[in-house]
Amino acid sequence: MNALWEKGLSLVLGLAAVSIAGVELHREFAPRAPERGANPARYQSDWRNMLPAARFIGDRDAPITIVEFMDLQCPFCRRFNSAVAAARATYPNQIATAFVHFPLAGHGQAHAAAHAVECAGTFGKFATTVDVLFENQPFLGKRPWSAFAAGAGVADTAAFAKCMADSTTSGNIDVGLALGKKIGITGTPTIFLNGWRYVGAPSDTELVRAVGDLLAGKRPYKGFPKEGLPLASARSPSAVKSH
Repeated sequence: MNALWEKGLSLVLGLAAVSIAGVELHREFAPRAPERGANPARYQSDWRNMLPAARFIGDRDAPITIVEFMDLQCPFCRRFNSAVAAARATYPNQIATAFVHFPLAGHGQAHAAAHAVECAGTFGKFATTVDVLFENQPFLGKRPWSAFAAGAGVADTAAFAKCMADSTTSGNIDVGLALGKKIGITGTPTIFLNGWRYVGAPSDTELVRAVGDLLAGKRPYKGFPKEGLPLASARSPSAVKSH
């Protein structure tokens, strides 16, 4: 009986040791969310030099500018597009997004998708087509580009198709790719919030918090420089919505 009891005790202790080891491994290798006020990124002082390569969505004079290096076939870019939508809903008219094309070579439909939004932009439908392509990302390359354009409100799909056949309209894509390579971008989305370059993309709640801090004249992260804060004249009480 004693031998049986000792064997059972040894088994229990062994299982406990395995469990503790598993917890320690999880603590060691599980990703950690950055704490509020932590420094998950760095400031790029010349970030405004990127703006000529961008397509603006929203008022370019807004106090908050989010520069986005984006790939329309990238699932993480689609997720970040939703984060921006949440921030816009919380702070309407306070955010401009500067969309820079950076289609990755490994995404077979990314360049054509970028070309499609450029063509839609000639009809004033750049932003809506970006949203439509992200919403229909699983179907890129499986439906005609003109069908996505029509869904975004482009009425003259024949003219759109002619634009898609013209390679010269992809010049803005080449500019974005060249800029991204010049500043060392290797993946998407790469995000700059008033010059603050994130490591990865912020979540919905993190982006809303950071935008709120900026609009309140607060540094959203430790080390965020004063030059990245919006001008006081752009931070009227009516512009800041509590969250």
